[in-house]
Amino acid sequence: MEETKEKNKEEVRFNLGQAQLELIAELLKESSIQYLKGNKIKWFFTMKNIKFQIVSRLSTDERKELAESERLIITLYKMHNQTRDMKYQNRMAYLIEKYDIRIKELLETKGFLVPSRESKTDLYGQEG
Repeated sequence: MEETKEKNKEEVRFNLGQAQLELIAELLKESSIQYLKGNKIKWFFTMKNIKFQIVSRLSTDERKELAESERLIITLYKMHNQTRDMKYQNRMAYLIEKYDIRIKELLETKGFLVPSRESKTDLYGQEG
């Protein structure tokens, strides 16, 4: 009886973990689409949504670092909307790119990204 309960708990944990990984994968896909469209602010908010998925695994320092970046990006976005000065937009784009890289580094270090396996064949199935 106790063994069955433990097995059920493990299955639930696995299913929740799998669902979270699928959601993160979808958000990464969406962030790539927004990046390619040039929609910087949607790109940023999609990456911020990814952060919300992993926030429980982040240290206090990592949370503070990301929160600081988020505040600065949003401030630059507001300043750009008020003044239409391109220097704010360019700085914002640079910081969003750094934020994107940092989120992806955290995904990797926290074990959310499955490492790509090494293959002996290239894209077209030929020996590499």
